[in-house]
Amino acid sequence: MGDYIRNGPSNDAFMKVGGIVPPVIDLPNMKGCCNGWFKLSYVVSAPLHMKGLWEFWFKEKRYAAAEKVAVSVDLIIHLALWFVPLIMEVWAAGQNMGHFHTKELQLASLWALITSVVGIAIASFFALFAGGQEAGRLFPSTYAAIVGGAYASILFGILFIQYSMTEWPGYIASKESDNKLAILRHIYLWTLVLKTCAVVCLKKNADFWGPCTTDVVKEKQEMMEQFKSNRGMTAA
Repeated sequence: MGDYIRNGPSNDAFMKVGGIVPPVIDLPNMKGCCNGWFKLSYVVSAPLHMKGLWEFWFKEKRYAAAEKVAVSVDLIIHLALWFVPLIMEVWAAGQNMGHFHTKELQLASLWALITSVVGIAIASFFALFAGGQEAGRLFPSTYAAIVGGAYASILFGILFIQYSMTEWPGYIASKESDNKLAILRHIYLWTLVLKTCAVVCLKKNADFWGPCTTDVVKEKQEMMEQFKSNRGMTAA
């Protein structure tokens, strides 16, 4: 087995095989958004993990302009999938319409969604002060708050629609586009779609491990360690 060297900026371990050092052991420009002021958590944007918009757009030479536009648009869409439903549900809850149980389900859906957004804020906070986060390194409680809160909000939204359809005649009878009940119905149908897309997008981002660059040597090292661990083999 070869010995190891460590990358200075990230302290990642790289293995030397037969005395050969990997040609690229430094990962430059991993500063974060706004030239190092803010690092995007991987749960928000895997392609921008441990990079900033400035570095990605003006210093990254491997990607074409069209790919950079696609990554930036993907980031905006993912954030919109969380905050647009949040704004819509805040408005809906503020209308104070419906029975006691419908209002209760509205607030449950809203606060579950707020829990998810707070989890994303916590993840980004640790990304800001910890030099970026690697996928799989996020606290289980934080990940549970994000994904669990989203699932709970989706469930409460479904219950709200179901209860309103059976116990609230005006919820179904309203057809005019300017009618608040019709708007309320449309809001909860659309928030279900947006929240589902948001949590699926987040889980896909969380599948990435570390920066979105492939280090073959490190990947093979981790695969070998996992292989040994699964078979009860030790380093000795």
